[in-house]
Amino acid sequence: MLSDVKEKYPVAFKMAEIAGQVIENEYALKVSEDELGYIAFYFGVFITQNDVKVKNLKKVAVICGTGRGTAKLVAIQLQRILNQHTAIELFSENEVTKERLADYDLVFSTVELSFETDSPLIMINEIFDESSVSREIEKVTYLQKFKLKQARNHHSIIRLLINEEKYFVLDHTKRYYENLDHMVDVLVQQGYLDDDFKERLKVRNEKGSMVFDQYIALPHTVNYKSDQIELALGVFPEKIKADGKEIKLVFLLGIPKETDNDSSLLVKIYDEVLRIGTDKELIERLSKATNYIDVSQYLEQASRL
Repeated sequence: MLSDVKEKYPVAFKMAEIAGQVIENEYALKVSEDELGYIAFYFGVFITQNDVKVKNLKKVAVICGTGRGTAKLVAIQLQRILNQHTAIELFSENEVTKERLADYDLVFSTVELSFETDSPLIMINEIFDESSVSREIEKVTYLQKFKLKQARNHHSIIRLLINEEKYFVLDHTKRYYENLDHMVDVLVQQGYLDDDFKERLKVRNEKGSMVFDQYIALPHTVNYKSDQIELALGVFPEKIKADGKEIKLVFLLGIPKETDNDSSLLVKIYDEVLRIGTDKELIERLSKATNYIDVSQYLEQASRL
């Protein structure tokens, strides 16, 4: 099952690898890959429990233009996706108003409504792909929980966190740390990061390299400027070397010091970054992209696989 664990639970396996390094450093015992897979199962349980908290919807509405019969069919499909304690209430399009739908955690509709809803809205077909709708539910619940701007049809958490100001085409003729300093300087000037962020990043790097395998760097430290997670992406058109490893993509992460968010969004970011790292074709496309629109499309396509 080792290959399945690596593929399906990349964050959990990366956590297990780090745990293996600690065990080897502390006890001079080499941890086999099979044992790492076993440890990864435990971390996987932790990650799954975080996801369940995010998906804990109490009440949802289902709206169908063809009436309650079709709505019931949709509800049966949704019951296989939602928490078993989630209440599902059915409506025809003539029965609903903006005020009536405001009491629901989430609204599903097979028809375009004539008004904007205060509750998150997911458009679906009468018979839908459950995995696709499940990803859409996950997206809107994260949008709510972490106060991210609504963006229909986007499944990539990284895509939701990055905007055009936080996208950089880096200079492969300069060193990695010169490029990283440039990213930080621009983001400080734009108001995303605080003035001392660069210094804290250097201190953090002295504790251990933040350059991963698979052409990815993930520099990160505490950010006092924002109470939300700030994420930026830099791409090298040609790979460069830093800390003995080759880099094409730099995901720069500012983590708020005090926040009511728990660790689940960070887990989702790490999960997506590590999944990108397993797709060599996607890494190449991202690194060669010359504009933000192309990068956004590549991230979105990858998140739907």
